[in-house]
Amino acid sequence: MQSTDATINPSTEILIAENIKVLREAQKLLERMDDRLYTKIDSPTFTSSIGAQLRHCLDFYQCFLLGVKNGKVDYDQRERDELTEQQRTHAIERITMTTEMLWKLSLTEEQAMLWVKQDSPYWSTSSLRRELQFLLSHLVHHQALVAVMLRLQGFAPDEEIGVAPATLAHRRERNLFGVLRQRQPRLSVVL
Repeated sequence: MQSTDATINPSTEILIAENIKVLREAQKLLERMDDRLYTKIDSPTFTSSIGAQLRHCLDFYQCFLLGVKNGKVDYDQRERDELTEQQRTHAIERITMTTEMLWKLSLTEEQAMLWVKQDSPYWSTSSLRRELQFLLSHLVHHQALVAVMLRLQGFAPDEEIGVAPATLAHRRERNLFGVLRQRQPRLSVVL
């Protein structure tokens, strides 16, 4: 059955949008930094560069997008594209291409089941939504590492880089309730 925007599960659309949002945050971050910072390995603290962290995540997205077509996602078959790791502009292009392909998922058939393999010779069952959840969590956690790497080098990333969407929502809710509590008049009880 060909899915349309009207028939695809809304939670799938939300997960696609969340992945794209975090990828675009990564792109904005890349646009703010220079090439030296992107490729610097700050050893012995870190054994890889910011470029390597982002390349790793984009490779996972590529495996997912290729595998979704035939229902088999093999995360062990990553390209490990050195150009993405070494050239910030190429990484930005890959982010753009990845976000475009993710948006197209909402216009294709949603797989009822996917076979997935990672760090093991064994395949497991999964779903489109579960893999989108995994990719989002994976990217956010690598972005958290990137944020630490940047801060140690004196570069200030946005505060939301590397923070899970659920944590951001919790913080917004907590701040909103804090504001509401401050505005609420206190009742005095006279006995």
